[in-house]
Amino acid sequence: MREEKEIIVTWSRVSTIIHMMIGQTIVIHKGKEHLPIYITKRMVGHKLGKFAPAHTFVRHASNDNKSRR
Repeated sequence: MREEKEIIVTWSRVSTIIHMMIGQTIVIHKGKEHLPIYITKRMVGHKLGKFAPAHTFVRHASNDNKSRR
């Protein structure tokens, strides 16, 4: 029989990933929705928000003449 790990849902993007979290799936809030993230050894010490970007870059305005001189 397989033992399934519990999925943890969080809104805290500033929480630091610790060694006890390795192997867990944590669902991080990213504005309108939640994004599941599987925690690995390389993520230890980083913040949860780093792996669920909240802002999406669309593009610069094509008629922006302010930067052109």
